[in-house]
Amino acid sequence: MRFNDRDFPLRVNGPWGSYERRFSGHGLVAEHLRILPPDGDDRSRLAWHLSGIWPYVGFFLGIAAAVAAHHVASVEVSTAIGAIVWLAPWVWMTWRARPYARRVRDQWRLQHASTWLIEPSALRDSARRLDAAGTASSATLKLVWCEEYDASFDASARDTKTLHMNYFR
Repeated sequence: MRFNDRDFPLRVNGPWGSYERRFSGHGLVAEHLRILPPDGDDRSRLAWHLSGIWPYVGFFLGIAAAVAAHHVASVEVSTAIGAIVWLAPWVWMTWRARPYARRVRDQWRLQHASTWLIEPSALRDSARRLDAAGTASSATLKLVWCEEYDASFDASARDTKTLHMNYFR
C-alpha cells in the first residue's frame, strides 16, 4: 500500500504488525502502531491471534454446547458445560500466548486533527518504513522490522510532544 499525505490509509497490516489511524469525535486523531516480535514463531503468533478472537467465537460455541447439553442434563450442568467450553480454551490460549504477548510493542499517539498531517509522527514514519520494506525482499523486511522493533522499545524518547487539553477549549 502506498503512503502519501492525502490518501494516508486508515489501517495497514503486514507480517510485522499493524498501523491504525482513527478520528475521534473530539477533534483528535489517535494513531496506534503494533510491532510484532520479528523472532516469534508461527505457533506463538497463532495462539496470540486466537486468544484475541476466542472470547467472541467461544462465547457462541459455549452457548451452543449449553443448549445441546440441556437436552440430556440439568440447567446447572448444561451451564457449567457451556462455561467450560467457552473458558477452558481461552485460558489455555492466553497462557500459551503470554510470553509472545509480552514482547508485542504497542505505541499510541494522540494529536489534533487539524495538524496531524503537517506535524512529524514517528509512528507514521515507522509504519511507512515497515510497509515499504514489506514490498521489498524478505531480507530487507527482516532488517527494517528488527530496527523498528528495537527502536520502539525507547519510543517515548522519540516523540515527546505533550498533548495540552486547554488547547482545545
